[in-house]
Amino acid sequence: MTAIYGLLTLRLQKKEVSEETVRSIKQMSTLLSVLSEKHQHADQTADDYPL
Repeated sequence: MTAIYGLLTLRLQKKEVSEETVRSIKQMSTLLSVLSEKHQHADQTADDYPL
C-alpha cells in the first residue's frame, strides 16, 4: 500500500518514475486485487457454512 501511495505522491509532484517501478507497482496492485477477490469469496463461502 505504501508503494502505491508513494507512486501517487511522486506523480503529483511531477517527478520522474522509472518504467521498472511502474511495472513493479502494477504487479503489487494485481496481487492485492487477487487477494481481495479470494478473501471476498472465502467470506461468502463461510457465510454458507456457519460453524
